[in-house]
Amino acid sequence: WPAMLMGIDFRTPDILSVHGMLTINGEKMSKSRGTFITARQYLKHLEPFYLRYYFASNLSRKPDDVDLSFKDFVNKVNAELVDNISNFTYRTLSFVSKRFGGKLSTLPEGDVPTEEIMRLIRETDEYFSEREFRKAVQTINQICFIGNKYVTDMKPWDLIKKDERLCQQNLTWCVNLCKNLAILLKPVVPSLSKSLEDQLNLKDLNFSNVGFDLVNHQIGEVRMLATRLDLEKVNKIVEPIEESTPTRTHQQVTSQTSEVIDYDYFARLDLRVAEVLEADRIKNSKKLIRLIIDCGEKRQIVAGIGEYYTPEELIGKKILVICNLKPVKLMGVESNGMLLAGSLPNSRIFLATFDKEAVNGSKVK
Repeated sequence: WPAMLMGIDFRTPDILSVHGMLTINGEKMSKSRGTFITARQYLKHLEPFYLRYYFASNLSRKPDDVDLSFKDFVNKVNAELVDNISNFTYRTLSFVSKRFGGKLSTLPEGDVPTEEIMRLIRETDEYFSEREFRKAVQTINQICFIGNKYVTDMKPWDLIKKDERLCQQNLTWCVNLCKNLAILLKPVVPSLSKSLEDQLNLKDLNFSNVGFDLVNHQIGEVRMLATRLDLEKVNKIVEPIEESTPTRTHQQVTSQTSEVIDYDYFARLDLRVAEVLEADRIKNSKKLIRLIIDCGEKRQIVAGIGEYYTPEELIGKKILVICNLKPVKLMGVESNGMLLAGSLPNSRIFLATFDKEAVNGSKVK
């Protein structure tokens, strides 16, 4: 890749940030499992900035896996991006717009946490430089928490009745904090940063504009940066993928007729309930998993289900096994039986399982 870039006179990157795997609700991304989300599918339901914020809040310079847990996604976005960040900018700018006609004054001379905010801004810049995005987002939230506390303690709704000039000055300081937030948010959620710039009636802010120097300025039209997410609606992102399979496969099932056998033939099969005691992947195979089962006796079987199940999630399952098959060797590992599972063309495999109350070794008739 670097050679290709140099061959077409493109600049090679100074730093490569490499991350781990992306999982959905704790599972590998899989179309057959209904845990595969395309960008197009996501955009039918949500704006990109929600996901950008969530990923940034979970990424560090280490190549750790990132899990898109919908519950955590909704909770984090609502608690941080909406209730903290968006709440601060909206309560500040809307008050200035409604009570002061959108006009700023000078900065207050009283006790304001400017030095603490500037220290946190410098920390955030360092975290971005070190690609510690999770820490950067956490620090941005800390800044907003201070801003929200300042507004709550200041009580502009009461102060304006006692000292209108001081109230306007205090809120001018808060608007300056909004300006700094627009700069800090730009690497994470550029669309929200642009929205905040528009509301502030400013353009193309960058880190050189950090500070508290915005005075006697007219702000623009005010609006909420982000609205709360609903878990039920977010869960629908994957539903169309899951629902599309039954309609397609029903025709396949009904069109396939197996050979009819009599009951005596079926009765010759030794079908039993078996509990998976141990499971591990067979070396150099993507599909094969070795299972130690209790089917009334301990046995070893080999199953080609490795693309759909991990060894860890198999342990403890009660499965259906044929116990009177001749032993066979698969990649040098002997299998004394065969588990039963359902499958369809172009679909995943589904294990035939029992409730945990089923007794190991019970005959299935």
